[in-house]
Amino acid sequence: MANWIENAKRFVSNFTHVNSITVTASPTDVPQVSVEWSLPKPENEIAQDVISFLEDKRVLYNDYELEVPSHCAESVIHIREYLTQQLQGMPNTLGLPAQLRMMRGACRTFLNKVQTGRHSIIWENGFEGGPESWTFCTALGELRSLIGVYVALLMAEYDLGVEGDLAKILPLHPGEDNTIG
Repeated sequence: MANWIENAKRFVSNFTHVNSITVTASPTDVPQVSVEWSLPKPENEIAQDVISFLEDKRVLYNDYELEVPSHCAESVIHIREYLTQQLQGMPNTLGLPAQLRMMRGACRTFLNKVQTGRHSIIWENGFEGGPESWTFCTALGELRSLIGVYVALLMAEYDLGVEGDLAKILPLHPGEDNTIG
């Protein structure tokens, strides 16, 4: 009997997203196996959740002169943590997992450029201008453009839309006029 129970547990544990396995039996009873599992969230829902989350992150679209560098770094850390949470349990494959990893990598690159130890360009609430401000604004522009490309890829792959100011960082369609005014 115990061998049958162990075989049943081993068999069921091969399935993904199994939350719990319960096997009950006594010497006179027929063994009973109950399995509880949850289906993974569909990728298109995860992609929409990510876009909705990013729509509320001013660091991705606010005017540069309104940004407080330390607040920007903190926001980018939150974005990176959120993307890491979304990746939990996802396979290391192409598609959505790869795009989320690329977004997370863009966040890490930004933080590496603006928070490098004693050469950190971020002070309590700002910087003095000059080379530090150029480095910060360049790193922020790179982050925004990369996130914009990855959001556009998510939108195309999963037929999603974007609301509000996040649309400012999306790449232009070929042939679109990008002149101001």
